[in-house]
Amino acid sequence: MAPYAAETMNHAALDKLLQKAGKAFERSAPNEALEHLFRALKLAPGNALILMRIGIALHLLQRTFDAEQYYLKAIRNSRTLGEAHNNLGKLYLETDKNSEAAEAFRQAAALLPHSPLPASALATALQRMNRIHDAEEICRVAISKFPGFAEPHHTLASLLLIQGRYREGWQEYEWRWETNRPPFTKRRFSMAAWHGEEIPGKRLLVHAEQGLGDTIQFSRFIPLVASASRAHLTIECHPSLHPVITTVHSGLKLASMVPSDSPFDYQVSLVSLAGILGITKQNVPSSDKYLHVPLTFSESWQALFDNDNVRLKVGVCWSGNKYPDPGRSCPDEIIRELFTCEHVTFYPLRPGTSLQPGMSNTRNLTSRIQGFDDTAGLIEQMDLVISIDTSVAHLAGALGKPTWVMLPYAPDWRWGLDGDTTPWYNSMRLFRQQKQSDWHGLVCQVKESLTEFAKSNDFQSG
Repeated sequence: MAPYAAETMNHAALDKLLQKAGKAFERSAPNEALEHLFRALKLAPGNALILMRIGIALHLLQRTFDAEQYYLKAIRNSRTLGEAHNNLGKLYLETDKNSEAAEAFRQAAALLPHSPLPASALATALQRMNRIHDAEEICRVAISKFPGFAEPHHTLASLLLIQGRYREGWQEYEWRWETNRPPFTKRRFSMAAWHGEEIPGKRLLVHAEQGLGDTIQFSRFIPLVASASRAHLTIECHPSLHPVITTVHSGLKLASMVPSDSPFDYQVSLVSLAGILGITKQNVPSSDKYLHVPLTFSESWQALFDNDNVRLKVGVCWSGNKYPDPGRSCPDEIIRELFTCEHVTFYPLRPGTSLQPGMSNTRNLTSRIQGFDDTAGLIEQMDLVISIDTSVAHLAGALGKPTWVMLPYAPDWRWGLDGDTTPWYNSMRLFRQQKQSDWHGLVCQVKESLTEFAKSNDFQSG
């Protein structure tokens, strides 16, 4: 066979394999795509695009180390392949390697000047490093170049909010709907949007979004909406929250998932209420206590703690969902140090918690927790709650329980940049990491404060 004919056959075979890989990606079948790509790589050794696509498939399979190696191989073989730098940055961001992610996104932004994606991702990486002003500058440049692109607007919103610039922040936060990705998938309702006007006697649907903690935090606005709108309110939220959310205001109807064509007159997102109501750091309402434990749950949990007043009772939650921030959970081997604190009994608050060896001074009642009404009942019996940034912390704060929140180095916008207090919950004390991922230092600080708390509250026996 002539060399030209053989080369033509190789090209045809390569194209066919790449097409098969592309279709496998479309079907969300990365394992199948990987098979085709490895065969393609044998026909075109060192091809940077193929190496990058192998990295993408491995990335989708959560084989992060292998994915990183293939992204790096692709970059070594073609340093101008901006997509490889961008994908590498995404991987680093997901694995909490924020400085490496920032460098990868810088390279991608330089190589892909007509794409808004790398610059927006760079701002996110800088935010994770607590470089708030640098991240804001990157966002504003990206917005000036790509004004209709939602991601830098959304990132800018969290940067403004964490600085306490709420008015501008809420305005930018409405761009979250245009990102059109979970948890910000915009719902299409047939009824009109509510913008804060009086609508006496009309039916208003207030629908929750994002996580359970967001629902708890923003449910404080429901009484204000009832007063401002003079409407009949229905609150749509996760069913596990219904028993506690119903205590925020009398006469509420609760729903789980309302069809888009339901017979309401108006609708509004629960989180959008902050902007509609003109909320600033100075006028956050109901920061003392705005949720209550349903009576039956209060009584049933109280019965488990009768005559149990000898040791300090501390509810604790040290892990949560990895999305949106993989670095917000405290590892088991580090939180164990807290449990050595004397004169304290620790009660895990996260359902399904299993205690590891070395977790002493604990009483695990989580098998009794069926929903947030039970969690609220258990929290009510505590003297103190210690939690990472999760829905448990919001619930404890909304119940007015003394709560200590352990925050990562780069916290979520609602906790601000510094200080140990928050306008959202008067009963909260914030503990902040001083270095990236330094859970050990933070837990030692919390343990020291807890020892003093036990002494000052005269829990020195038992």
